[in-house]
Amino acid sequence: MRNKSYKFMMVISIIIIPLLSSSASALQERSELYDGALYEYTKTIEQNPNSAEAYYNRGLDYGKKGQLDQAILDFDKALEINPRFAQVYLARGIVYEQKGQYDRAISDYNEALEINPTYAEVYYSRGVAYGKKGQHDQAILDFDKALEINPRYSDVYINRGIAHGTIDQYDEAISDFTKALEINPRLAFAYHSRGISYAKKGKHDEAISDFTKALEINAGFAEAYFHRGYIYLKTFKYDQAILDFTRALEIYPSFFEAFLQRGNAYLQIHRIDKALDDLNKALEINPKSADAYSIRGIIYSIMYQKDHAISDFTKALDIDPRLAGAYYYRGFAYFAKKEYKKSLEDFNKAQELGIQVPPWILDDLSKILSNTPGFPRRWSSVGFGFWFSGLPNDYSIQAILEDGPAAKAGLKIGDRILKINNADVTTFGKILFVSLGEKWTFTVLQDGNEKEVELVAEGPKW
Repeated sequence: MRNKSYKFMMVISIIIIPLLSSSASALQERSELYDGALYEYTKTIEQNPNSAEAYYNRGLDYGKKGQLDQAILDFDKALEINPRFAQVYLARGIVYEQKGQYDRAISDYNEALEINPTYAEVYYSRGVAYGKKGQHDQAILDFDKALEINPRYSDVYINRGIAHGTIDQYDEAISDFTKALEINPRLAFAYHSRGISYAKKGKHDEAISDFTKALEINAGFAEAYFHRGYIYLKTFKYDQAILDFTRALEIYPSFFEAFLQRGNAYLQIHRIDKALDDLNKALEINPKSADAYSIRGIIYSIMYQKDHAISDFTKALDIDPRLAGAYYYRGFAYFAKKEYKKSLEDFNKAQELGIQVPPWILDDLSKILSNTPGFPRRWSSVGFGFWFSGLPNDYSIQAILEDGPAAKAGLKIGDRILKINNADVTTFGKILFVSLGEKWTFTVLQDGNEKEVELVAEGPKW
């Protein structure tokens, strides 16, 4: 599993788009010509046992029906009769690919190309197999060759675009998806794939436009709703994100990532009950998700259920020991339980894995563990009556505690904190260490104007 990190409450999720299966375009295309003709092919074979064409066609029909082993037996027989039957090597290769036997598939594609070196569909199918083996550069070479032979092969452009995207060549991917759409403007998958590449480049408007076009063509495209929702989530449009994740789940009720990210979106708007419900559902679908345990751990932390939070962060780390955010948040939970040594150990581990822990947290822990008078100080993420946004580099106010210090001072949801005690806000963590009764000064951008307010820290009390 790749290394992952959390920055506050935002989970960065990478959805990997699989290469299109060549079986969808080749094997089904042929078998439709003979749909329902299995009996006739068998009858032909009985009358002419040396008909390679009959074995080939019956194998296609078996393949269409999902009887892959029987299809291979018929293709084997066809090649015994006619070892120069290139289409059979292609068809058998596609079946091996469906069975996950990529090396055997590639071997059959090689045989087909020995017989017919200008067989574009074989280059395409071999490229797909190389892509599924993770050999993306080799896949691109095969797709290039297929397009030399047939420059209007839209499926090849799509798959070459996916291969480029997989190795972070997003401009090349966008170019390929665009060429596919020039050939066929009704390819919802091409719009969806191009939208993902735009999103990877940070071009959110273009990504949303492409996901929307994909949905105009195919209103049942759950993945397009999900990815558009994810862009809305990243750009703080939480209500729109929740709506798209919900639509994805209406189409595909077991869509793990949609539950995960909808829960994340609910967390951003402090709908803790709904966030917890979605994370529970996500874990029912995938009980091995470190991300889901980590987000649920954050939810339990907000609910002051420290033991539940620690349990979830620990489960996340059992699954992925390099999940830096789980160490980071578990460190806060241990701090709240006054288990200061464990807290410091977790913060140090989080730093090793790339999360910058605010230095005064480490300083406080060092002083606590050395029995310095006056420590520990009381601390709270909501001591001033507001919650920061959970997204990286966003210090806007996400929620206001009714009758809390921030509300009494006239602060509102959406106000952006610029400075704390005349220091840039980015030098602070999003969980503020403060003694109860301390007075802090906040410089806030509200309705386009800067204002300065003084707040006195209150609970909540752990």
